[in-house]
Amino acid sequence: MLTKTEAIVIKSMKYGDTSKIVSFYTRQFGKLKGIAKGARRSDNKFGSSLDSLSHVALVIYKKEHRDLHLISQCDSIRSFGKIHDSIEKISVGLSILELVDHLAHEEEENPVLFSLLLETLVAVEKSSRNYQSFARSFQLRLASLLGYAPSLNVCSVCGKSLMEVEQSSALGFQLLSGAIICANCSKAATAKRGVGYTTLSVPAHRILQCFLTSGMESIATITYSESIGNELDETLRLYLRYHFDNMKDLKSTQIFKTMIQ
Repeated sequence: MLTKTEAIVIKSMKYGDTSKIVSFYTRQFGKLKGIAKGARRSDNKFGSSLDSLSHVALVIYKKEHRDLHLISQCDSIRSFGKIHDSIEKISVGLSILELVDHLAHEEEENPVLFSLLLETLVAVEKSSRNYQSFARSFQLRLASLLGYAPSLNVCSVCGKSLMEVEQSSALGFQLLSGAIICANCSKAATAKRGVGYTTLSVPAHRILQCFLTSGMESIATITYSESIGNELDETLRLYLRYHFDNMKDLKSTQIFKTMIQ
């Protein structure tokens, strides 16, 4: 069946002497792979449309019960050139794509996830600061879309609003349920802590709330220290690994850290 859909190019790899196998996240079909025959020839018809971080109009011959489809046409809608101009933006963009590649199931339609992915990449391209905040926000929102939304507003033990309880000490965070435990209840529950439990500082908790509820255009305006950023990264890493067995450290993030050292 010949069909057309919007897509974001996740990655590509060489195939044979002249072709490429390309992974996409599409609006209509979710994540899928296609073969672009002749894509590595100098006179190929695809140009740069098969490069990672490209927003494209994709035409494919889609065959049922096949893992690999034939790419008939791929035209660029947006190349995200300003992302490619910045090493840090590239790192953020590629880490977001890598996360989708790890966690999204093959050919499982999720137009809300496609919209979130596209909206995030557009915001990264437009932003002039705090690029890592988009990656952190995307991780939290992706987990929520896939069924693991944390509950950040009330204490899961006493039920009080976390705006009302004393905030002088670290909060508890239950990885299984994504539930927050206020400082008072956390102290009382010390003996029950296990591998599915971690702590979260009050400032980091506030930032997570903002990441989950703020408009995408506001993410770059959320300010916090480097130490809080590191805490957020570790908390999100633990949370995603707890819920997704195939979650790995993101290669794009590690490469970026190596480059800036």
